[in-house]
Amino acid sequence: GGTKSRWASAGRTERIPSPAMGGSGKPEAGGLHEAAREGDLKRLRRLLAEEEEALNGRDKLSRTALHLASWAGHLEVVEELLRQDGIQVGANAKDDTSALHFACQKGNTEVARILLAKGAGANAKTRKGVTPLMMAAQKGQLDLVELLLEKKADPLLRSKKGESAMDLAKTEVYDAIKKACTKAKEGAREAAKKRDHGPGGEKAGGGGG
Repeated sequence: GGTKSRWASAGRTERIPSPAMGGSGKPEAGGLHEAAREGDLKRLRRLLAEEEEALNGRDKLSRTALHLASWAGHLEVVEELLRQDGIQVGANAKDDTSALHFACQKGNTEVARILLAKGAGANAKTRKGVTPLMMAAQKGQLDLVELLLEKKADPLLRSKKGESAMDLAKTEVYDAIKKACTKAKEGAREAAKKRDHGPGGEKAGGGGG
């Protein structure tokens, strides 16, 4: 309803150009990118067998096939790409957007899950300082937010605009993020206490005499 359209037009974080189109409004990039974007697994496998170097190849906006498949939510294609030797899981597109950012922007939880399992950075930042958690929070997708928090996404990080995941959170995920923020703050306080005191609780460097 109205809430959705307000959020869509509010543009609280930057909008990533749709990987489906080039600047001209027409599909761009090579065959592997096209197969990844369209979810054509058979064609993708054939192209990978023919030209291995295309695996991490870039289009005009510096996106790889993994970026496009993650954005489009083609789970089998993402899995196939991640099985390849030499795949760059954390590769960044032109604006420092990772495959995980693309998956979170579109709310593709299962894609995000396997990217994280393969070592994608849960706290990776775009050029504007936006994290995957901020994108998931804005999407309002609880399972995705919970997955990122479980994988140590930091809810206290802020973008260059000064916005945190909690600032951007839709109602559906607000409580989960608020709880994670409280927990993170408590954890930071405990860590600071341990730094200031020795293992027995005495003040560090305070050996009397």
